[in-house]
Amino acid sequence: MNSDTSDREQSVHQQLAVEIAGCFSELPQVEAVALSGSRGRGAGRTDTASDIDLYVYTSGSVPLESRRAIVARTGGASVANLDLNYWGAGDEWFNTPTGIEVDIVYFEARWMEEQIARVIDRHEASLGFSTCFWHTIRQSAPLYDPKAWFAGLQERCQVEYPEPLRQNIVRLNHPVLRGVIPAYAHQLDKAVARRDLASINHRVAALLASYFDILLAANRLLHPGEKRMIDFAVHNCSMLPANFEADLEAVLLLSAAQVSELPKRVTALLDQLDEMLVQKEFSWVIKLSAEEARAERETTELQQRLLTFERQYHLTSEEFYRQYEAGMLGDSADFMEWSSFYDMWRSAQEYLNSMRRKA
Repeated sequence: MNSDTSDREQSVHQQLAVEIAGCFSELPQVEAVALSGSRGRGAGRTDTASDIDLYVYTSGSVPLESRRAIVARTGGASVANLDLNYWGAGDEWFNTPTGIEVDIVYFEARWMEEQIARVIDRHEASLGFSTCFWHTIRQSAPLYDPKAWFAGLQERCQVEYPEPLRQNIVRLNHPVLRGVIPAYAHQLDKAVARRDLASINHRVAALLASYFDILLAANRLLHPGEKRMIDFAVHNCSMLPANFEADLEAVLLLSAAQVSELPKRVTALLDQLDEMLVQKEFSWVIKLSAEEARAERETTELQQRLLTFERQYHLTSEEFYRQYEAGMLGDSADFMEWSSFYDMWRSAQEYLNSMRRKA
């Protein structure tokens, strides 16, 4: 596509976005409208498949009749799906005159303020996509903002990446890669052994969500969402794991083909991530994950020992310990050993819980 064609296409999209935003501006429930996605401010390249992503920030529900009227006023729709609520409130349609796909997402304004406060003020991490809303606000282009509410929120989002948030994202996401019993890599091993292709796909997606959250946080980059992630990382990350593209490509290709080789390639992918983290001041995360995994194994082993006694004597360990401490059961070798294991299990469980509270 030459530059003239690209400019014309951009102009048509922009004109339609402004027209739709103008219609929303007439509704009392609407606080602001912003253009986001690949056509937002500084969002990077677009292509012919790029739609119009308009985020409508509200102080109350926008009536469906009003939304239908906006579709009609802006040229009608060849196909329309209004009042979608699968991934949050939204409308989508193909504009009849231009063929452009329009994607409207509705956010309650106060709810969005809370999402920004979570990361910027309270430094709360998520399992994957931790800073997506922060990125969304920063990169959106306001089309309607009469009270400067959106401008104020964007100004809040101009702060530097908080170091506590950076550490919390890595601390939360790193153990679930392969550091705890239900970690994604371990679940993936089981799915591969069963040749459960649907489960493999699901676990790979979850693993990569946390993998990219760690990588972007380590680089102090806001998360742009789920599209073009490899390309974004290559062009924006100042540090990348060795063999980044090759290892990711191998994992993604093997998840649909030679699944027996997948665990080995996942291990290589995560080994290189850990190597990068160790070199870039995150060695404490690797140590913490290893300690948590050891504590988890110790707790599980002790639980198995307790279960043996519980089955033999038909008592829960908690009830046994209460009776034993009250002098109701005597001092047989079994009871002394059971009591000792229960003390050890409580100590191990408390240590494990304290590690998770610190995380």
